[in-house]
Amino acid sequence: MRLTTLISSFFLAAVALAAAVPVPQPQGRALTNAQALARGLPLKKPRVCDAACKANRLARRSKPSHTSLPARSVQFRKTCADVTYNFAGSGAIMTGTCADSFGNVFTTSLDLNNCITPNKGTLMCMPSGFTTTGGCTACSVDGETLNCMCPNSKGVLTKASLNLNACIGNKEGQLYCNKHED
Repeated sequence: MRLTTLISSFFLAAVALAAAVPVPQPQGRALTNAQALARGLPLKKPRVCDAACKANRLARRSKPSHTSLPARSVQFRKTCADVTYNFAGSGAIMTGTCADSFGNVFTTSLDLNNCITPNKGTLMCMPSGFTTTGGCTACSVDGETLNCMCPNSKGVLTKASLNLNACIGNKEGQLYCNKHED
């Protein structure tokens, strides 16, 4: 019985010792390129790139990728298409198809009342104030230019124009008031 206990204890001690001692790894050799890079050793299988390969790499790097597009475009016309305007009722709704920085396309709308206000016969990039029933009338858009008849300081209707690119942008496929955001 004592001999069995002694052999059993010896066996358990040997197993515990074997588990605690790390197996030495050769320091001068790596099994994979990832291990070689991690240890600062030469690559196991270095990649050979001739002149044609290098020229191809350079050409790929010089072409813009989809991620090089801006997250925001201050001028909506650069990244939006099929833009329409609805001047019915007391406001003006702008609708367009805009792309995000990955090239995905979204239909988006914006109430111009949130971006534009009339001010003494002119139009300005300011929130909460543009209403077709509250002052400006006969509004239309020519290209990127909003044209309206707005009352001046004496109440006389005068032609007011504003380049919408100055007030409206595209942020990741959504129209937004670019003068009111960071």
